[in-house]
Amino acid sequence: MSYNTEWVHWIEEAITKEEIMHYEYEHFSNIKEIGTSDLGKVYRANWKNYFEFYKLKSLSNISDNTIKEIIHEIELYRKIDFHDNIINFRGITITDQGTQYGKIQNYLLVMDYVDGETLEEYLKKNFHNLTWKKKSDLAYQLACVVSYLHHKGITHRDLHSGNILVYQNTIKIADFGLSRRIKEASSSDLFGVIPYIDPKKFDKQLYPLDEKKSDVYSIGVLLWEVSSGKPPFYVEGQPHNDCLAGKILQGYREPIIPDTPADYVKLYTECWDSEPDNRPSMINVVNRLKMINLQSNARKESVNNQLTSELNRVENLPYPNPEKDFISIVNKTTEYIFETINKGLLGKLHILDYFKNNNIDSLEIYNWLINNQDNSNSIFLLGYFNYYGVVTNKDHDLAFKLFLNASEKDHILAQSFVGKSYQYGLGTTKNEKLAFKCFEKLAHRNYAIGEVDVGYCYSQGIGTERDLSKAVFWYEKAVQNKSIVAMSNLGTKYINGDGVIKDYEKAFELFKQSAEGGYLYGMDMLVYCYNNGIGTNIDKQKAAEINQMIINKKKNEASDELTRKSKRVKV
Repeated sequence: MSYNTEWVHWIEEAITKEEIMHYEYEHFSNIKEIGTSDLGKVYRANWKNYFEFYKLKSLSNISDNTIKEIIHEIELYRKIDFHDNIINFRGITITDQGTQYGKIQNYLLVMDYVDGETLEEYLKKNFHNLTWKKKSDLAYQLACVVSYLHHKGITHRDLHSGNILVYQNTIKIADFGLSRRIKEASSSDLFGVIPYIDPKKFDKQLYPLDEKKSDVYSIGVLLWEVSSGKPPFYVEGQPHNDCLAGKILQGYREPIIPDTPADYVKLYTECWDSEPDNRPSMINVVNRLKMINLQSNARKESVNNQLTSELNRVENLPYPNPEKDFISIVNKTTEYIFETINKGLLGKLHILDYFKNNNIDSLEIYNWLINNQDNSNSIFLLGYFNYYGVVTNKDHDLAFKLFLNASEKDHILAQSFVGKSYQYGLGTTKNEKLAFKCFEKLAHRNYAIGEVDVGYCYSQGIGTERDLSKAVFWYEKAVQNKSIVAMSNLGTKYINGDGVIKDYEKAFELFKQSAEGGYLYGMDMLVYCYNNGIGTNIDKQKAAEINQMIINKKKNEASDELTRKSKRVKV
């Protein structure tokens, strides 16, 4: 066939600039036709004298429209590194073919060769021999590679069990939606993949689609398929049609398979939610599958063995820089969090500032954490990221499970966050008595983060009977441990005479110390003291200066939700 000049120019320029590897066709041997694709015939061949095989995809069945899609596909491949869960694009080879009009050049894509079977075939053949561990591993690998693509700015748009391969128990993504785009460019025959398509695409009102969330929908269907062993809505001899598309648009879904873990069911049903905004992100899917795998394995083996097995079995998200000492970064970050929380400064803003000031890539750390859950600091920090929505969306359910896991390893910060989760009902059922017990354990070990929370619980009657004298006692203990929150809270007690004799000068000194530490409510109260002569002389100018500092600080912390939650007025 002949190719249009745009294609030829683009290929030749890319080869000249060494943006695409050019494989000399004469160095291929043992070339064997193994099938056909939407583009043309497909061959298997040896490169030079090596035992390694490559797949050669001819481009004989292409039009001007499909050429544009092929160029787009190759450009996507150039954006990614080689990945074990992707059938990687290697380059181009060109062969001359004699015709009645003379010799013409044929272009073939050079790809990894995988002698595997489709996920649909694999499940049909092996399902009854698959343990839940193997099923969840397939689901995890699939989620990881799609999350990796999203991280690289690539949406697939054609995820279904017919174009995902399994080779030696390893998931392989075959292309980035090229097959579907070619079909869309050449025909409307997409009935075979209807169950995997975001139902919003069937809506005639033509909503603008978030293609990443459309991939998440497809993942949800695939997770169900992995749990069931069969394609969705499959009936022997009955092809899908637009009637099925209409039913799916109205909320029709496959039934839940008995004995599927509840968290897994919850995950895939959220993924295939009709509303894209209700679907989780792919990084969230990866996190939750990771936790499901860990919880499943915990029934059979110790946590340490389980984590080692996970690390050896599953593929990573975008690979972190191996030269970095991630363990040291995680430990120092956790130490920083402990210091700031122990003083009373918490929230997303402080950790982002810490990363920025120390030239730390938060996404790189997050991806490393997902695959290195082998010590309490790593487990806690992954929970912290999910609790505050650092890099990822907030996921209090996952955060609580991680905090609980780390707290069982006697991680102090994790125990505090387990208490916070119980106190506010974040990721678990609200239980103020359990929250109080968590805080009390830390307080009795002389940690300010526990002492100030126990004081607050006694002050407000949270999880225990209200006792202002005990509140003062624990605030005083926390002040000795440099808690700026306790300084402010205790100052308020001295102003009001709650559980202690009124002492305005003592209150002023406590507010001043709290304000100097950067605690906003302490700064507010210091302004109040200067304006009204509480424990000091009236000084309107000083009050105005501090008030301006408060305004500037609040602008910087406007996005920090939990910092606002920690500013307790009722003490």
